[in-house]
Amino acid sequence: MVDTAVKLGGIQDLAPEDTIIACVVTSSFIANFVPYDTMFPESWGQQGQAKARWNVGHSLQSHTSEVNAVRVQYSDGIRIVLVDTPGFDDTRKSDLEILKTVSYWYKDVYRRGLEISGILYLHRITDNRMAGTPQKNLRLFKKLCGDEFYDLIFLTTTMWPEDDQNDEPIFHDRQAQLEDDYWADIIKRGRKSQRFRGTQESAWEILDNVIDAAAARQQRKILQIQDELVHLAKSVPATKAGQQLHGIIEDLVKRQTDLLGRLRDELSKTSDSEAIKEILVELNSLRREREKAQKDMRRLDLSLPAWPRRLLTVLRNSQYSSCGVLRPLS
Repeated sequence: MVDTAVKLGGIQDLAPEDTIIACVVTSSFIANFVPYDTMFPESWGQQGQAKARWNVGHSLQSHTSEVNAVRVQYSDGIRIVLVDTPGFDDTRKSDLEILKTVSYWYKDVYRRGLEISGILYLHRITDNRMAGTPQKNLRLFKKLCGDEFYDLIFLTTTMWPEDDQNDEPIFHDRQAQLEDDYWADIIKRGRKSQRFRGTQESAWEILDNVIDAAAARQQRKILQIQDELVHLAKSVPATKAGQQLHGIIEDLVKRQTDLLGRLRDELSKTSDSEAIKEILVELNSLRREREKAQKDMRRLDLSLPAWPRRLLTVLRNSQYSSCGVLRPLS
């Protein structure tokens, strides 16, 4: 039974007795995973004000640009801190800015001698594809964690339908594809995926799994980004997650080329305006993503020491760019 819940002001409010659970989510928010009206009794009141403060929403736009946390205390004294970290689908900040925000938070947590007990990676089962932003987010997330932390990642699908049984087979197939393809390397480390059904029982069952895994852990584990920033004294652009940002633009170029090919095929064999409109919308979205990635690459290059920055410039203007290894930014 929940006794109290308090929104924390910052890392300084964390304590060694807290079980810290970070939540990574695409285009959503922690309160959509454990809603206030599900997680906490109605008798607490003032839920409308609480939701407003936490900026709860179901739109496709990312609602979190900073790290937020709430401490939930059980009546038996167990204290859980649920941490909402911003996603890389933010429409107001660049991926590099988000990466720095998240990385510095993990760094400060480690320097204070605190541990991350587990990370919930939340994915909407209603998303019908993993291409594009969701796949980019997952790759960056893996680079942040490192494979040594994989057994403390809890893959969780959300937004399962309550009543409509017609879509259940589709969603089961979708979850199987996630497990077999995109999440396979994490699941191989012994962590099964789980489903959040939108109920109080489901929410606390998932959190209890994290608590049990943390209690059974025999040695401290740290995130790859914590090791790189603290022990190896790397800058964020020099970390594996920072380097991953360099590869994003190459992927975007390939996807744009594939989409243009699809568009040519559609124009040559059909007059289906809806299909053509769908491709054009996706192309426009890719254009915005590429512009954002190009800005990030410029910032990343400026963050590097002089000699690797010159090397990148030479490579982008050499024969390697024609092979698709590195392409000019414009």
